[in-house]
Amino acid sequence: LSTAIPSAGMIVDFTMPAMGRTMAIFSMFSGYIVLISAAGACETFIAGLCAEELFGINYKLFAAILLAIFLVVNLIGVEYLGQSQILLTSLKTATLAILGILGLMQIGNVSPQLPVEFAPYGWTPVLTAMGGGIWLYIGIEYVCPMSEEVINPEKNIPKAMIAGICTIFVCDMLFGQAIVRYVPLESLAGSAVPQMLGARTMFGTAGFVLLAVATIFSGASAANSHMAGVPRMIYGLARDGMLPKFLAYPHP
Repeated sequence: LSTAIPSAGMIVDFTMPAMGRTMAIFSMFSGYIVLISAAGACETFIAGLCAEELFGINYKLFAAILLAIFLVVNLIGVEYLGQSQILLTSLKTATLAILGILGLMQIGNVSPQLPVEFAPYGWTPVLTAMGGGIWLYIGIEYVCPMSEEVINPEKNIPKAMIAGICTIFVCDMLFGQAIVRYVPLESLAGSAVPQMLGARTMFGTAGFVLLAVATIFSGASAANSHMAGVPRMIYGLARDGMLPKFLAYPHP
């Protein structure tokens, strides 16, 4: 849809022709404003908790600092937004992939590998977990509201989304396959931060610190993408007269 209607409004512009203005406004506020109010705070707080563990800084203060930094980045311009996002996502995905590969190859690990049974609880938990797996890819569409600022959006946005999904899948699979070889499934299921538990078990303090930093990068990346995507959807609504006009004002 974004390739057919390359507009900052994204879900608004997709919904309005089919269902009218009311549902277009509802889709924006229910699907994104409410979501970001909860998920965005959660992501930055998780980054803050990692910073608190590493540096002793209050997690709420750290989350506020992240928001302030990326507010400034977004105000400076879309080029700097893009550069910072590439840097953050590259660092976090590379960290996951490298730790996963080293763990699978038993390089530098401090714990022995455990025997792994295939689908030990059957297929029902796998099918149940698919809902969570799909949820984790929400956010891949945040590139769509950038359509008006992307060169050849009809070609580059689908390429970016497909490449992003494949990259995330490969990195997560490498890391996930590694940690189940070092931590019992019951321990992972009972942990609030299973990725940190896995990294510490595989590589000790060094692994924990590396993944904590990657988690901070992830929270920063989330804050950056929320500030990039959602305001452009609001801009699209305001430009079409569905929100106050001052919200359609573009920063010079």
